[in-house]
Amino acid sequence: EERIAYLESSLGDKEQDCQELEEALAELEEEKKLEMSRFASEQELVRLELESRLQIQEQLATMYSQEVSGASSSDAARTPMDDERSSSHREIMQVASRESAEVKRQLSRLQKDTDERL
Repeated sequence: EERIAYLESSLGDKEQDCQELEEALAELEEEKKLEMSRFASEQELVRLELESRLQIQEQLATMYSQEVSGASSSDAARTPMDDERSSSHREIMQVASRESAEVKRQLSRLQKDTDERL
């Protein structure tokens, strides 16, 4: 009978341990959900910031391009200054293009990382 009582007591202890582990697992799963939600929110903020940066860069490039084309079309005859301005314009547009491409790569990387993590 002592052996049975001991086994029953041991079984009760094991059941209690099992219940505690199930509760701990439930808490961990809830923490994981919260962490994933936080991560998704942070990633969304970063994505919005990058998209905003890209849009601003593209708008600035368009405005600059329109300004340069308006200035060059208003001149009647081409001068060496026009050639220099045109060269400078090409360089600026190349830099803007590279910066836009980098932001697009960052957005792509962010989306890939987010998909993998979630």
